[in-house]
Amino acid sequence: MYSEQVKLIGSGLLNLADDHHNAGNNMRGQVEDQLSAFKNMGPEWGDDHFHEAHARVTQVGNGTNDTATVSDNIGNAHVNNADMVGQVSHQISSLIQNI
Repeated sequence: MYSEQVKLIGSGLLNLADDHHNAGNNMRGQVEDQLSAFKNMGPEWGDDHFHEAHARVTQVGNGTNDTATVSDNIGNAHVNNADMVGQVSHQISSLIQNI
């Protein structure tokens, strides 16, 4: 059941990344909320899986481990939207396939 919940959260993140109309702080807040929910979903897996997911998603945030960095990039009007959406979608798709 936990695995299914994680897949749903991953799918939710993918949908957010694919939504070209969802931008700015709204997008940033939703991504941060989804990552927080993923981290807090259950102790069965400990933090290892969250850290793996977090690392994959934040790879588009200039290689940092800062959730806010990737969120800022997603919501930043100065970032090429299509390129960022593509990168985030790719990272999240990889994550979902490996669950």
